[in-house]
Amino acid sequence: PVPCFCMRICNGLCMCKRTGWGVRGGSFALSCLAALNDVMGTSYTVLPKSAAVVLAQCAGRYTEAEVRSMVAAKRDEWGGSAKTRKWLTPSTLFGERFEGYMETSRAVTCDDDDFSQFDR
Repeated sequence: PVPCFCMRICNGLCMCKRTGWGVRGGSFALSCLAALNDVMGTSYTVLPKSAAVVLAQCAGRYTEAEVRSMVAAKRDEWGGSAKTRKWLTPSTLFGERFEGYMETSRAVTCDDDDFSQFDR
């Protein structure tokens, strides 16, 4: 953990108003957290260290739009039940299963593409 200028321990990913977006952690990790907050209407400010490591390793492989799509898909899949709704957090979505969630989301997006132009 790294203390930021606002004196919080934040695993190097400070998003406080005083320091702006991200002391460390890379813009992809911060974009993922912003996408989660936007899609879910939440206000997470800190990524767990394990999630920051996973996202750092995956930077450049996925776009913010793809992450936003994955979060929306998981919201739709898990949001209807109190048992599964609690999984809609940075530690779950951006943890060790992140790549699997992303690849599943990509496959669903490809299946949902409009192929009506090929119908005759």
